[in-house]
Amino acid sequence: MARHCSECTYLKVSGEDNYGKFWCEYKNEWMYANAIECYRFCTAYNRPSQISRSAFEYSESKQNSSGCYITTALCDILKMPDNNPYLQTLRIFRKEVLQKNPQYFSILIHYDLIGPMIAKNMMREEKKEAIAYQLLENFIKPVVLLVQNKKTKEAVDLYVLMTNELAARYQIPTIWITQDVVDQADIAKSGHGHYQKKLI
Repeated sequence: MARHCSECTYLKVSGEDNYGKFWCEYKNEWMYANAIECYRFCTAYNRPSQISRSAFEYSESKQNSSGCYITTALCDILKMPDNNPYLQTLRIFRKEVLQKNPQYFSILIHYDLIGPMIAKNMMREEKKEAIAYQLLENFIKPVVLLVQNKKTKEAVDLYVLMTNELAARYQIPTIWITQDVVDQADIAKSGHGHYQKKLI
């Protein structure tokens, strides 16, 4: 049976961040407590099981709350079902086009890093329904139409513009995506609003 980071002595379960991660003293990076053990796993024998479980559930709950601001706008704010045609089209586009073309990898990773910050700010908006509706009409519908018409470059350009305009609205600092960050990313899981590294 697989063990999880929550049960590892290297994971400091007393200091979580706002995105569901805890500090790993071996890897020197933030990790989800519900991640599967890595090759350096070391059982935290002195850690009560309820503390490990609490850390595991904290990571799980944060991952289940969307870091994808498009999902936040459509599902959480406008109350559309998760399988609405806009999201379905964009998910297929992400999987069949963006994740299969290296020139788009940095765009996916940028979305993963900035998406949770945008989503959180959108949920705090006093008039969030109006913002979400504008996003749907001015960006999401046009992007979906471009995708359906196989105008990939135009769809990607508008997708990037949408993210950049929201980042500017919420005064989110520019995030530079280095080749190192791209190389370490699990591209098959990129573009979901959660940056994930490849398993070692």
